[in-house]
Amino acid sequence: MRTARQAIKRWFRDHPKTLCPVVEQPVCRHNGCDNQTLRSDVRCNIALKMRMAEAARATDDDRPWIADLRITPDGRRFLLNFAFDRAFLQDFRSVIPASDRAYDAARREWSVERRHFGALDALFSNFAAWDCAYGRTRGRGAT
Repeated sequence: MRTARQAIKRWFRDHPKTLCPVVEQPVCRHNGCDNQTLRSDVRCNIALKMRMAEAARATDDDRPWIADLRITPDGRRFLLNFAFDRAFLQDFRSVIPASDRAYDAARREWSVERRHFGALDALFSNFAAWDCAYGRTRGRGAT
């Protein structure tokens, strides 16, 4: 039987906060925002986040999944948000050199050079799906 502390830690690990592009603040990806004005904003990506989370859970892949993926405005880095534990973080840091990654504690997200696409695809179960979704969105002219 799990203790309350373990249950809380697991909840935070499985429900990472991701950045809301509308308000530029981290919000829970499950609750999103009940404000219909914000939800109707073209920058709102909660539906995509929910689709990606459901698809990741539906697979039998034991690798961690990405809760949110974006590309920096200059196009040079991926911005990743994912649940992590100590062992995975150690793997992540061993694969991505320190000079090519950074962590923003306020936004709870990692920034990684785009040239590490292959490593990120190997580390995360749904990285390629996010990248494809992002590519389709960019192809339609959205930012």
